Amino acid sequence: MRKKTFFLVVIFVLVVFAFFYVFRPSESPERTARTFTSNLFKAAPPSLDRSAIKGIVDSLSEKAKEGIKNLTDIAYFAQVQDLPDRGYEVVSIYTNKDRAMVKMKWIYSEKPVLKDFYMVFENGKWKIDRIRTSKI
Repeated sequence: MRKKTFFLVVIFVLVVFAFFYVFRPSESPERTARTFTSNLFKAAPPSLDRSAIKGIVDSLSEKAKEGIKNLTDIAYFAQVQDLPDRGYEVVSIYTNKDRAMVKMKWIYSEKPVLKDFYMVFENGKWKIDRIRTSKI
């Protein structure tokens, strides 16, 4: 009886772990936007951090990746010429099933700008599909 109970407990634990492995929550849209922005800071000249560049590309949707061939394309996609010298903050997050939008404020000395990160849930992860910039 003890062996049978032990065996059932082990099977139950394995099933629970397998369930959480398969259906584990993915990164949030906010984390994806923050990671993209952080990697953009690291990839900017003069550092040109290759792992950061890879992180940027990995955070993009398949559709967005189609237009990315080099760093200039990444800057164009992000609609950025200079990085904010005073950091950034998340303003709001909207999600609707497999779509999301994260609004961030990039804080420049002169004047902050808003960045809207439009995302899709693709292959189990939130991916950036496009970025729109607007002035405050």
